[in-house]
Amino acid sequence: MSMAQTGIQFHARKSEIIDFVQEIVEKNDLRVYGISIFPKYESKEISSFDYEKCKNFRKIIVCKNKLNIEDEKQYGEYLKQQKGDLFIDLGKDDGVELVESSMGVLAKDSIDIFWKKIITLFKKRLLKGAYVATPQGYKRYYPKHWYTVGAKEAYEKGIVIKPIGGWNYYMLVNTEEHI
Repeated sequence: MSMAQTGIQFHARKSEIIDFVQEIVEKNDLRVYGISIFPKYESKEISSFDYEKCKNFRKIIVCKNKLNIEDEKQYGEYLKQQKGDLFIDLGKDDGVELVESSMGVLAKDSIDIFWKKIITLFKKRLLKGAYVATPQGYKRYYPKHWYTVGAKEAYEKGIVIKPIGGWNYYMLVNTEEHI
């Protein structure tokens, strides 16, 4: 059995991600579900976009058809099916830290060209290039690290830009800017 996947990791404010999702949903008549796994499972179809309603979800699923994921068992079965829907993992954005988010598709056979276009549309809004630094002060430049204007503004205001896991942090400056 073959499996196809595509995706991107990036830094963005949750409000920027939610605005993008709202835009693509309204233009393409899609469905959206918010998912929280911890401390208890919760899933909710999002019909009207309100940042306050969406910000506490950990995951967002964007799809073309209605999903039956009211409980954890149904959600687990849905994940096993690898239907090729768009998944967005929302990183922490609490005004102190901004943790990396991701957007991607996992499908049994091939990725729907529609989702590839959506990810490409999102990428076009992103800036590239950042230093990764360790707590000991070592730095390395990653020219393909993606982030939004909002993430850059957060960095400039002193918010710590963090990876999904680990102790390192990002410095959102491109090579023209000297650190």
